[in-house]
Amino acid sequence: MQMIIKKEKNFIDEAYLHSLLSQKEDVGLIREIIAKSMEKKPLNVSECAVLLAANDKDVVEEIFNAAKELKKRVYGNRIVIFAPLYIGNHCINDCKYCSFRKSLRTTVRKTLNEEDIVSQVEALEDQG
Repeated sequence: MQMIIKKEKNFIDEAYLHSLLSQKEDVGLIREIIAKSMEKKPLNVSECAVLLAANDKDVVEEIFNAAKELKKRVYGNRIVIFAPLYIGNHCINDCKYCSFRKSLRTTVRKTLNEEDIVSQVEALEDQG
């Protein structure tokens, strides 16, 4: 079962993301977003960008403290690790940090078949 990407469409709007990250820091808005996250309500892209763009040392510390508290509420006092299972390495985007980016022409592209996926899941389960 080979999955083929038929029509490529870059879904990452870099200009929009840069515009979000270049907005002036608004401490009141940051605190509203922190409060929303503490209620376990999902944040949208622009709210995440507001938190990521924070520069003030005290505000960044508030964000980290809230994240630590929320993590503790959700997972308790334990470490939780998520293991991604990549089904394929075909990508139409060109994220500079990613080894799947389309501009890496030497990368051998592959999509796992059903048997390979089962094998990978079993390997992850065996590793705990």
